[in-house]
Amino acid sequence: MLTRREHSQLELVRKLAEKGFFKEDIDDLLEEFIRLNWQSDQRFAENYSRFRVNKGCGPVRIQYELKERGIDVAINTVFEDQPNWNELLSQLHTKKYGSEPPE
Repeated sequence: MLTRREHSQLELVRKLAEKGFFKEDIDDLLEEFIRLNWQSDQRFAENYSRFRVNKGCGPVRIQYELKERGIDVAINTVFEDQPNWNELLSQLHTKKYGSEPPE
């Protein structure tokens, strides 16, 4: 699962539990993955947030989606350099509606 994309710990627990693995085995496996740096919730939050920003999502929605995936952090701690949300909104508007004002 981790070769395709980053997953949060909660996502991995859910997926492995659906496949019938025991809770104790899942916990042991996740501890090993974290120790080997194969899984990191911080890295997942950074990648997921960057992806959602590029799709035009704002900070509140991204924070909500991260919380759904078991990552309960403030959005301003995810980014090293905070995006300029107003500029991103302007770019999204231009992409969607063009640069000409409405008639």
